[in-house]
Amino acid sequence: MRLSKITLKDFRGFPGEYEFILGEPGKNLLIHGENGAGKSSLFHALDQFLQASRTKSDIASYRNIFIDAAEPSIKLDIVGFTEGGDRAEGSGTYEWSSEADPEKKALIEEAAKTRGCLDYKALLQTHFVHLKSESVDIFDLLIESLLVHYQNPISRGLLGEEWQRIRGKVNSKLTPRERTEFVASLAKFDQGIKAVIPDLAARANELLAGFDHNIRVELVSEDSARATFRPKNFFRPKVFLKVYYAEEPIAAHHRFLNEARLSAIAIVIYLASLLLNPSSRMKVIVLDDVLIGLDMSNRMPVLNILRQRFADWQIIILTHDRVWYEMVRHQTQETDWCYYELHCSKDIEKGFDRPYSRAIKEGWQELLQRARYHLQQHDERAAAVYARAAFEHKIKKYCEKKKVHVQYTTDAAEIKANWLWEAIKDKLTATGQRAAANSIITDLETYRRVVLNPFSHETAAPVVRSEIEGAINAVEALRNLPG
Repeated sequence: MRLSKITLKDFRGFPGEYEFILGEPGKNLLIHGENGAGKSSLFHALDQFLQASRTKSDIASYRNIFIDAAEPSIKLDIVGFTEGGDRAEGSGTYEWSSEADPEKKALIEEAAKTRGCLDYKALLQTHFVHLKSESVDIFDLLIESLLVHYQNPISRGLLGEEWQRIRGKVNSKLTPRERTEFVASLAKFDQGIKAVIPDLAARANELLAGFDHNIRVELVSEDSARATFRPKNFFRPKVFLKVYYAEEPIAAHHRFLNEARLSAIAIVIYLASLLLNPSSRMKVIVLDDVLIGLDMSNRMPVLNILRQRFADWQIIILTHDRVWYEMVRHQTQETDWCYYELHCSKDIEKGFDRPYSRAIKEGWQELLQRARYHLQQHDERAAAVYARAAFEHKIKKYCEKKKVHVQYTTDAAEIKANWLWEAIKDKLTATGQRAAANSIITDLETYRRVVLNPFSHETAAPVVRSEIEGAINAVEALRNLPG
């Protein structure tokens, strides 16, 4: 089961109605947005909607303040298919508004237990909020967020619910029998926490290995959950996060390690908890700018982890970083991803910032379609630009797929189309396939000079329609390039 469409109306930073179409059966989603363009509003909409099994605020509190008589709502279109191709049970539209609430919907409550909604503020709970302490105690983070729905292997209850019941009885007057039961529940809860944290640390270390930082983590349980009655005291457990660098224990690691390593540790702990939690029919990960503490070399491991370990999850990535957005888009082109951009413009009438969303389809075939569209509209220069973009996109993908050796540069953005094209021809010659590709190469060589080069778009000379049409056809013929 996956999200196929997200519809927001008058919710936080979204005045009016906005749609994000993910298609069927629901692609992963990458969104680039300027600051103030609505990324966090979208994140909170999904996070709050999927918390149906926990306390949720009245949606009226999220109304957009600039819209008169605003009626905020969120609609999620969810779809799944059986092996026979029929729509799976639970497919349909789910709504959260003043008129509808998804709280008692089985699919949403199930998805709430596995949801992975994570923003940068959440990451800070593993290091930044502990700067005044000598150690990092993440018990509250575990029991209130990461392991809320984890089944206690001792009692078979859910750890989050057990802890709530325990806390509810701390200040209550208990009979002797209730005291005995309370002490027993504390013991089972404590045993359950101690049983799960080694698994969590092991999963985290498996993911952490992908960063090649030579660090590992350990979760150490101290101060068991216990109570005394004369005098009356309650003692909460502590779970300390310990970090080893090059197998050496790092005291006060949250003060010693750089932000990239601290962010990596935080991310893998969160992701590891998702792998431990119960499975569901709909598994969604929403990451809102969680990688801003990582440089580019440390961001790619996160993308690799998502692809390899969370291949059966639907992934939604929100970012304000244009370079990272372009990198992820390049890595995921022609796969099960869709792309949107959010821009922020001033509403002329009312003076507030209004977001604008735009679906981005920048694959090779989409670019060719755009070229043909502009040619039909007699906008020859725009058609030529899109034809050239399609040419460059196609030869980049060809070089990547066929492992063609290309002239080196430290900045991938500076790789010139001519380098790629010459490398492809050399490869075809070396492998004895040049003759089979001669007609394709000849046509491309002809139109590269007059249409498919950057300088042809900047001169005042008219662009001949027939030449553009020929260039588009020549680029489309690249689908038949051998190799």
